Amino acid sequence: MADPNSYVCTLSPELQRKAKKELNETLETRNEGLKKMYELLRARPDMVCPTDVIFILAFLRARKFEVERAFKLLEHWCKMRTDMEEIFSNYIPSSIKGILQSGVVTVLPKRDQEGRKIMVIRMGKWNVKEYGIWDSMKAALMTIDLLIRDEETQINGIVDIDDMEEFTLQHMSQFGPRVAMKAAPVMNQDTIPLRLKSMNIVNESGFFDGLFAIIKPFLKEKIKKRMHVHGQDLSTLHKQISSSSLPSEYGGSEPSIDDYGTKWGEYVLSKESMFLAMKDFGLKRSDLGKKDVDDAVTMTGTVGSYKKLD
Repeated sequence: MADPNSYVCTLSPELQRKAKKELNETLETRNEGLKKMYELLRARPDMVCPTDVIFILAFLRARKFEVERAFKLLEHWCKMRTDMEEIFSNYIPSSIKGILQSGVVTVLPKRDQEGRKIMVIRMGKWNVKEYGIWDSMKAALMTIDLLIRDEETQINGIVDIDDMEEFTLQHMSQFGPRVAMKAAPVMNQDTIPLRLKSMNIVNESGFFDGLFAIIKPFLKEKIKKRMHVHGQDLSTLHKQISSSSLPSEYGGSEPSIDDYGTKWGEYVLSKESMFLAMKDFGLKRSDLGKKDVDDAVTMTGTVGSYKKLD
């Protein structure tokens, strides 16, 4: 397990001020928070997760350094990976190569006016004949797993654009109350240490009304309040996200989103070894079988160090 004292702050003065103001992060709260998180983890050998400092900080920042809430979020993160077998039983990029290459999920290279990363989801690009609903969610969760590794993104958060162009009845048929209920903890940010500041729906058709009717009962009020439906009115989108950060399809000055979609997909595919190293993460249960503590291994890679705690 990582040494909580090993963290070296490389944040800019501006980011440090923002983290203090918005997240209650100071040298003291950070050191004390890390110390307590590691103490709690040592007492929970059933929780198998990364233990490097950057990963643990993501949970502390997501819950404003309230340690009990941060640890509960980490527990939910582990539980998600055990409960959602449809996604995590084969959680490697090569299993959804077609989705990644088609640009269903994209992260734009430029941040918005508040330093937030911009994630774009284009459900119409999802080939429902080859991939199911859980595969499309897998692409989004892999993207989030990569984003939470960036400290600037941990502090500033992300904004989301859901482009519903070409979303058809075939896509709609993949959704239902069971899917919505099982995905609700993810949509409500109960399992993910990332600050989703704004969700923006564009190019929606009548099918969106049906989709929203399915998922709305499972959304928390704070998430509903962060949703903005723009239709084809890009001027209202630009009130949420500056046009200077957006590709041409959304009234911005950046190149086509298709260029970014392909590049992001290839980037995720290049992280195959990282996701392979994550295959055992989750919440261990007695009915899942036990392993001897001597089997614990430490793994290092591009995303930091990992330790199996069982």
